[in-house]
Amino acid sequence: MGVYVFNAQVLAESLEGDDTDFGKEVIPHSIKKFKGFGYLFNGYWKDVGTIRAFYTANMDLAAAKPYLSFFYEGLVFTRPRFLPTARIARSKIERSLVAEGSIISDAEIKKSIVGLRSIIGKDCKISRTVMMGADYYEDPNSAEPVKIGIGDGSEIYKAIVDKNARIGRNVRIRNEKNIKNFDGDNFFIRDGIVIIPKNAVIKNGSKI
Repeated sequence: MGVYVFNAQVLAESLEGDDTDFGKEVIPHSIKKFKGFGYLFNGYWKDVGTIRAFYTANMDLAAAKPYLSFFYEGLVFTRPRFLPTARIARSKIERSLVAEGSIISDAEIKKSIVGLRSIIGKDCKISRTVMMGADYYEDPNSAEPVKIGIGDGSEIYKAIVDKNARIGRNVRIRNEKNIKNFDGDNFFIRDGIVIIPKNAVIKNGSKI
């Protein structure tokens, strides 16, 4: 899990050499010289070191019976942001998590994660997608041709949309050709999952 607890003096001595990787070098070399203990963890745990693993872990949270609950089991600490509650109008949402500060109008969302300050326009269809949200709210009168969020009439399936992404109107993101890996100008595909990078702009009417 990558969680290590050291006595400060032992840690200092363990790092005196050329070892830099805790899992492969520091820990194996340290337990030959110092006392080491392991903790058997039987709870939910996922390695999110790959795109596929990150995507799957998020989909697990949106499942009908999630493997990990933030509501009733144990304590989960997070940073308060004091954002307004999500505003949802005339929309259909199934098995999804919607973060605070989001604005959703006349949209259909299934098995997805909707992050902070996400703006989803009218007649959008979003399924099996992880939206990271936005770091700020954009001025509604901004001259930007494509606004932060998802424009009206767009459809997104099986994707990861990073923060502050601008997806225009009537955009279709579905990877219909089932491409496994690909590097585009403003998007990537890994393990069949479409990735829209942070701050990327997808023009109106684009198809991915």
